Amino acid sequence: MVTGIIVFLIDLVVGIIEVLLALRFLLRLFGASGVAAFVAWIYRVSQVFREPFAGILPDIHLTQRLVLELSSLVAIIIYGIIGYLVIRFLHKM
Repeated sequence: MVTGIIVFLIDLVVGIIEVLLALRFLLRLFGASGVAAFVAWIYRVSQVFREPFAGILPDIHLTQRLVLELSSLVAIIIYGIIGYLVIRFLHKM
């Protein structure tokens, strides 16, 4: 029972982090203005989760505003793998 709750919480946290990073990726890709309150909030909140992966791959500037932020994609993949491994470990306990 306790393991089920922990697994649910890990899934929830990883899911929220991945959604924030995916929104950031899409907003940057489509050149959303950071002046808009929602966009600025997404950028600010997701930056904490993207920061450890910044610089692994360069951002690709498609135009002056449209940016393919590869570090966000790397972060989504890594957080997903970490969440999967932690849950798998908990199931083996």
